[in-house]
Amino acid sequence: MLKKYVLFAVLLAASVPGIARQRTVVEELPRTLVDNNHVAAVDVVIADTAAEKMKGFDAKAAEKRASRGNAPFDPSAALSARPQKDAYATLPFTTMFPLVLQDVTREWGLTDNRGTPVKLRVTIETVKTANAAMAIFLMPSTDELAGKVDVLDAQNGRELGSFYVHVVNAQSGWGGMLMRGGGVREKLAEEFALESSRILTGSTKKDWKRRVAQRNKDGVMTAAAPAPAAAPTPVATEAPAAIAEPDSATAVVAPGAPEAETPNPVPAGSETIAATVAPAGPVVEAASPSVTMQ
Repeated sequence: MLKKYVLFAVLLAASVPGIARQRTVVEELPRTLVDNNHVAAVDVVIADTAAEKMKGFDAKAAEKRASRGNAPFDPSAALSARPQKDAYATLPFTTMFPLVLQDVTREWGLTDNRGTPVKLRVTIETVKTANAAMAIFLMPSTDELAGKVDVLDAQNGRELGSFYVHVVNAQSGWGGMLMRGGGVREKLAEEFALESSRILTGSTKKDWKRRVAQRNKDGVMTAAAPAPAAAPTPVATEAPAAIAEPDSATAVVAPGAPEAETPNPVPAGSETIAATVAPAGPVVEAASPSVTMQ
């Protein structure tokens, strides 16, 4: 029994997945653009070398969409709102990939108000998924995604630079395939976007960790900051009652006669409201105003 556990531990230790990412600068970006830009748009082109595999990816995404009870995706219709991340797995690759690329670059600090707006034209040339049987019994197998990224000025379409990204995730053994799990397409897209972000920001992975830590720190400080004090509610004060002064029209009351009632004085500065009392009769309710919903 102990031998089985030892064998399993050895197999698990030998099946840790490996990740290799390569990024090659084809045409260097202007220094004024590096870390001073944001991704305003992404165009995805699927090369013939990746078309067949991409059809399989999209077919699985459609199956996931149907299993959730969603209507089939209409590629001709624009997204009415940015979908939640858990819905990315149900979208075609050419719709999902731009969303992932923008999410990751924003995490690197390339937010919508930063620097020059750029458009990325990504040509996917290689798509590959690991062969489970080969990875478990024979030799490591890989998940791969590779393609060229052209960086364009989003305003005039002028080419600013280009680079090539090749993501390779090696899988081997039972443990490797278990750790691989699902969402392979989305993981490859995130790794591709990660390498693209390093080029666009001119940063290393260490610098990226620093950026994320600073962003999280800023988020905590913002959440802990006290809310601005509400404006004090004005307290209504009554004006002092006016003191009636006798005048020439003051009546003289004979001894023993009842005193005449004096009307309550109106507070100084207060608004006078004239009320008209209708003769006694049936009370008619005023019609409430109608509200038209636009």
